[in-house]
Amino acid sequence: MQFVDRILGDESGLGLGASVAAGPDDSLIVTRGYSREAGDPGAVLRYRRVGDEWVRSVLFAVDHDSDLMIGTSLASDGTRIAVACPSRNPAVHGQVVLLDLASDPPGVVSITALLDDLADHVQFGREVDIDGRWLVVGAQDFEWPGRAGHGSISIFDLKAGERSRPAARLTAPQGVSGWGRVVAVADDRMFACAPGSFEGPGVFIIYEYQAGEWQELQRVTPPPGSPAGDRFGFALSVEHDLMTVGAPDMPDGHGSVHTYSIKDGRFKLI
Repeated sequence: MQFVDRILGDESGLGLGASVAAGPDDSLIVTRGYSREAGDPGAVLRYRRVGDEWVRSVLFAVDHDSDLMIGTSLASDGTRIAVACPSRNPAVHGQVVLLDLASDPPGVVSITALLDDLADHVQFGREVDIDGRWLVVGAQDFEWPGRAGHGSISIFDLKAGERSRPAARLTAPQGVSGWGRVVAVADDRMFACAPGSFEGPGVFIIYEYQAGEWQELQRVTPPPGSPAGDRFGFALSVEHDLMTVGAPDMPDGHGSVHTYSIKDGRFKLI
């Protein structure tokens, strides 16, 4: 693999590269991350190659006094970009912004779900993924003073056009921590990783859309011999029938990556 180019932030681009995604027409979608020091909630930028230069335009931004943290996660399905925007204020709901780059100017739709736990409201939009029909939004389990959020995953059916109420909401299974931290969707399968705590084991669960419902298809725990607190499920990549799971916090500090492939209808460690 050959190094091609580098895009550097300037004084107005603090936190550039907090999240990245591929856009249409060989463009690059990049977030300028939330900066507490600068009082900047962040922004979503598009870079297009013109000659020997990258030309920048702003796709989405909010006022500096906004409580949202723009772009903690980005996801693209070609022409649509889902932007995660959790809140830093326990009184303000997080949201997801859906940018339709097929139109000019890009269409902008804000999505907010009414969840049971206030802390889940705040963390709504911490993680996001999109694939055709489905938009999946994670609200990581989180604790505000006096309020405990147990984490949730909201699944929106974009084909149905319903953007205010999720088609399904999955709460954390018993004994699972870190729920809503990592989500992915591919076709009619949804992947949810819960990396657990530094003491407890992580897990990822695969769901499949069957007969109008999201049903648990498979639950995968760390391979035998994995140490406690390895944060199994901290990162996830899904490509066709191949899945890669990151566990960065091994006791020796080296971390590990586990790769799975489908065999007889189930993901198995390679």
